[in-house]
Amino acid sequence: MYVTGGLSGEQRELLGTRLLHETCFSISYTYLVSSTVKGDSRTIQGGPMGLLGLLFGGGMSKIAQQVERDAKIIDEMGDTHWLGNCEHDDLPSHLPISEAGFDKALRLLVQEKPSDMIDLVIEQDSLLRVTIHSSNSRNQVKAFLYENADAKDAIAWTTGSRSSQTVLSALRSNERAYRLKIEYETLDQNDPCPSFDLRIMVKAIDNVVNENLRCHGKPLPPAAVRMDNDDFVFSGSYSFPSDYLAKAQGGDDGSLEYDLLLDWPTASPDATYYLDIEAQSDFLATQVSFMLFYEAKDRALKLLGRSHPLPSAAHETHLVERLKLLEREGDLADDVELSGAVLRISLPSEAIELLARLKERGHLDRGKSEVCHNFQLSVRAELRGNRSDESPALNKYEPPRLMRVRWEGMRVSEGVYDPRTRLIAALEFDRSLSGHYQLLKTTEWAALAQHGPNDTQTLPHPVSPTVKKMAPGDTSTVHVQFAPGSLPKGTCHKLQLKETHGGFMPIMSLPDFDSALIHEDLEVCTSNCLCDWEGTSSCEEATGDCSCREFHTGDDCSQCVEGHTRDPETGECLPVSKCAD
Repeated sequence: MYVTGGLSGEQRELLGTRLLHETCFSISYTYLVSSTVKGDSRTIQGGPMGLLGLLFGGGMSKIAQQVERDAKIIDEMGDTHWLGNCEHDDLPSHLPISEAGFDKALRLLVQEKPSDMIDLVIEQDSLLRVTIHSSNSRNQVKAFLYENADAKDAIAWTTGSRSSQTVLSALRSNERAYRLKIEYETLDQNDPCPSFDLRIMVKAIDNVVNENLRCHGKPLPPAAVRMDNDDFVFSGSYSFPSDYLAKAQGGDDGSLEYDLLLDWPTASPDATYYLDIEAQSDFLATQVSFMLFYEAKDRALKLLGRSHPLPSAAHETHLVERLKLLEREGDLADDVELSGAVLRISLPSEAIELLARLKERGHLDRGKSEVCHNFQLSVRAELRGNRSDESPALNKYEPPRLMRVRWEGMRVSEGVYDPRTRLIAALEFDRSLSGHYQLLKTTEWAALAQHGPNDTQTLPHPVSPTVKKMAPGDTSTVHVQFAPGSLPKGTCHKLQLKETHGGFMPIMSLPDFDSALIHEDLEVCTSNCLCDWEGTSSCEEATGDCSCREFHTGDDCSQCVEGHTRDPETGECLPVSKCAD
């Protein structure tokens, strides 16, 4: 529920007598009350006393109850525009794996039946990653992998939290299909759309070694990061090489734990800070996570928070883990000392065991003496106020502030995307956007403007997004989606964000987009390469020339050489005789 003409008791106390004052004008007010979940709205006509009647005469009680119900649904399920039709995919019975691998993301419904089955055809040694994410923790789904349809015992299964499960398994080529069992453990009967996200990613192990685990000369993370200012940005690319992992001491569960000291001598116990930490790692093979600790008075390390995976709105090769701490919302206790916080980076045991398995099977003896788990890490901090001087920055009614912009789409190379597919800007804020939901959906506040080499060049009009919605399961993130083909190839664009202020009522304003931390995140570029990627081995970005895989041909590698035909399921060019069989 979004109420433009109603204020809570705390808001009235904050505004004091400024809300209604003596006036010689005859003023008529119209109050719009709309439900973000039901999609309905109604208007209430009246003068200034009409507002007081709503606030004190009991007229707000039903509205407040609906606000609470709507907010709970939004907080649990994110964007609820699809509740009415409950959009979902159909679960396939089998997934054929091509030479290039397979990456399939599905939104499915939790079933009342016990389970569903998927057969996976693996014709070469491959690495399999299965992830399950449910925005409602009452809908429990797990996956079990069997060597074939007749096998009784599972060889791997998903583990994790109630809302996020994953499994990583190295599979040998098999004449019979592996069987993946999707087991529905619990179903929330009150959930109008009990959906979950299933992602299955398979890649030939030789390709994983050469691409996902390739060493790029990146260093280990530093032992300490010096934070010299109250407003601080730190980021870097790092790796855990296999030689280091072989010598490192693992945790109790076999994982690697690497401590990084956040040396912040200027951090004041009387100040209020916002702290935002994010790690990006390879989705298939690595999956780095982290925890943040502070040193208590007895010098023991106590947990401040742990990272959580962000659900992806598009097929992405990276897993994003994020932790947000905002002291004024109660995340940090009064006695927390941030000057020597410890960031503990964790590499899961399955990622370490993977390297041992690859070595045992001889995949690391083919000119690859060392492989690496690569990841990116960034830390952002902002001073939000000081309790001693009652800084206005502590006003809990100020709008949410934009902290990061993360781009998602079909990535051709680092930071460059295929313009033929949808492009999504994930705008990550410091807290929930539930109160600003309707305004974000109905107001034109975002567009992509093309960069030109000089100020005199005539550029196309900015491109507006086709969809604006909250991220599933994360009400602090908005997905701004641009349609496939809306951006020209080989160009760079900057995301333009326009603010709308609602005077003394922050709920009538758009969020705060003016953060010094995000200016470098606003730019995105499209690729010159318009290749058929299932038939392409590489592309020259400067010219857009596509180099085709074996048996593929054509300017964009979308055709097959004579005697071969396209497999409609895998996209491979296969001999006509094999397809006939």
